[in-house]
Amino acid sequence: MTTELVACYADYLYERAALPEAEFTEQVLVNLFRAPLGRAMTYSNAKDLFDRLARAADLIARPHMVRHGAATHWIRGGTDRSVVSDLLGHLSDSSMSVYVHDVPSGWVGFIPSERHARAWV
Repeated sequence: MTTELVACYADYLYERAALPEAEFTEQVLVNLFRAPLGRAMTYSNAKDLFDRLARAADLIARPHMVRHGAATHWIRGGTDRSVVSDLLGHLSDSSMSVYVHDVPSGWVGFIPSERHARAWV
C-alpha cells in the first residue's frame, strides 16, 4: 500500500464524512455524488466509476482484470489458496487455477494489448 493510496482513501473518508446519508452505512464504498446518496455502491455504480476512471487515465482495464491481478499477486506472494478463495467468494479451491498464470519473469507489470484486454471482459 502506497502513501498516495492512503492519501486518496483519506480524501474519500473526508468527503464521506460530509455526507449525512452515509453516517450509518457500514459499507466501505458508498455513493457520494449520485443517487442513492450514502448507500452502498451497486455493481453497476462501481463498474461505471471504474470505467470512467480508466477512460480518464487512458487505460484499457476492467474490474475483473484487477480481480485476477490481485489474486495472482497474492498467490505468487505465498498467500494460501484457501484464503484467496475465501476473499474472492469462491466455493472451491479448484476454481483458483485461472488465477495462476504461467508468465515469464520479464513480463511482470505487463500491460495487455487491447485484443487481450477485451478477452477479460
